[in-house]
Amino acid sequence: MSDVYPTPERLDVAHRASGRNWTFGPIGPVEIDHNGALRVMVGAGLIKPHYVTPEQQLAGQNDYYRLTEAGERWLAENEENA
Repeated sequence: MSDVYPTPERLDVAHRASGRNWTFGPIGPVEIDHNGALRVMVGAGLIKPHYVTPEQQLAGQNDYYRLTEAGERWLAENEENA
């Protein structure tokens, strides 16, 4: 399991990334550079940017942050202990 300590900010970031609602646009996932909790979670391999296909973009979908399988386990484990 990951060594990332579950702070309230990291739990919030994990919850936000658990759906497909945390999107980013054509400039890319720059929030990683400005959000310390997100940066830690991405660095630990718990969250990653997901890029949709050009066809999906034409259909109105956006690129988004999502939990990895390890991130899903981390969130589930740390929700139980909260």
